[in-house]
Amino acid sequence: MKNINRNPLISGLLSLVMPGLGHLYCFNVKSAILIYLIWFITPFAFYLLGFFNKIETLIIAISVTCLLWIFIIIDSVVLASKTIHYELKYYNNKYIYFTLIVFHLVLNGIVQIAVNKCLSLEAYRVDIIPDSNISSFISYKDCVIINKSPKAITSLQKGDIILYSTETDRLLFGKITHFSDDIISIGNNSIIPSDNIIGKCIYIYWPLNRIENL
Repeated sequence: MKNINRNPLISGLLSLVMPGLGHLYCFNVKSAILIYLIWFITPFAFYLLGFFNKIETLIIAISVTCLLWIFIIIDSVVLASKTIHYELKYYNNKYIYFTLIVFHLVLNGIVQIAVNKCLSLEAYRVDIIPDSNISSFISYKDCVIINKSPKAITSLQKGDIILYSTETDRLLFGKITHFSDDIISIGNNSIIPSDNIIGKCIYIYWPLNRIENL
């Protein structure tokens, strides 16, 4: 096998694309597997421990995962700078790296879809000017998180902001002024059947200066 030193830049880039891949590039197979598992499991640890009851904790989980990712990249760069006279193995080729990256992207895509369905959270952009009764809460072009779970809809109460569909299939926002089992009234005195409710607005996440719970 050919002996060659490891390039710290390539190691860092591989870790950026897929956590642990830079360590595999440096022949540290066990660390590569362990790092990927830790990085992958960390967000689910928050979920399994019941920390996702509040949107703030979801942001914390994402922040912790990103910080872990940065640490992994730095560690792989340092490891590559210390790896000299490296004997290439069968897995040190571009085809193996490409296969692992594709696997990583597909796996994350599947997990993201599954998590979104389990959490029943979906992002919406306010693309119409809201009615005056909710303009103090959400504004035009705000990006909000909607909880579409049955539990969130059945637990609606007066003062909640909802996303609902009209008879013409337009999506609008409104603030509940009256709530019963089948009928909901919003601030402009419109009556909305409960079947037309898409979900409850729980959080503004963009723009940054308007981040807040609803």
